[in-house]
Amino acid sequence: MRRGFTMIELVFVIVVIGILAGIAMPRLFVTRDDAIIARARTDLASIRSAIVNAYNANMLRGAFQYPALEGADNNVLFENILQTGIRPNPQNGWTSNAANVYVFTLGGRRAATFTYTQNNGTFACVDNEAGRFCQELE
Repeated sequence: MRRGFTMIELVFVIVVIGILAGIAMPRLFVTRDDAIIARARTDLASIRSAIVNAYNANMLRGAFQYPALEGADNNVLFENILQTGIRPNPQNGWTSNAANVYVFTLGGRRAATFTYTQNNGTFACVDNEAGRFCQELE
C-alpha cells in the first residue's frame, strides 16, 4: 500500500496556509509601523535632551543661549543625535525643508512637521494631516 498525500489534502493545507498568511501579513505591516513610530519617539526625546544638554553646557561657559541644530561648523547637533540622520526624501525618517523646520515621514505617506525655536529651545510638532500623527509621535 502506498503512503502519501492526496491532492485534496494538499489543496486543503495550501488553503489553510493562505488563510493564516492573509491574517498575519497585515498585522506584520502594522507592527513595522509601530516600531518606526517608537523610533521617532526615541529620536524626539534624544533631540530635546540634546538641546537641554547643549544649553546647560553653554551656561557653564557663560553663554545663556540655546544651540543651533544645524550650522556651517562641524558642531551639527541634529545630525549627531539621530540614528539615521537627516536624509533627502526618506520613506521613513527625518528630512529638513528649511532652516529649523524638520519633517518626520512614515512610509512615505504620513508626515509630521516640527519646528525648532532657538530663542526658547522648543522642538515642537506644528502640523500634519488631521493633527493625529503629532499626537502619535508625542
